[in-house]
Amino acid sequence: MIDNDGDLHVQNDGFYYLYIQMIFIKPSDAALNAAKEGAIYVNDRPISYFTVEEFVNTAIWKVFSGNLHFLQKNDVISLRAKSSSTIRMTQNRIFFGAFKIVWKDRDN
Repeated sequence: MIDNDGDLHVQNDGFYYLYIQMIFIKPSDAALNAAKEGAIYVNDRPISYFTVEEFVNTAIWKVFSGNLHFLQKNDVISLRAKSSSTIRMTQNRIFFGAFKIVWKDRDN
């Protein structure tokens, strides 16, 4: 479930793959610096820091992160950067989410 601030709320205990990908086209230095200090947070703790890479010889930058974590019901997943006001998030350039990993033989 997503709240009005864009945070994700975990509905069931389990292992979740958390991910983010953002694309910047000709970003400002402030936006890049903010992204370099960004992370995925769970319950106000950083658990996965962003990686920032430039596509070779372009003005296009990719910011991404992804990790597998055990989460509990009611945990809150959010994104944070040094200065979120310098990063304009548009629906066609950002992907953020979580999906639960279910093992067939273990999780009935």
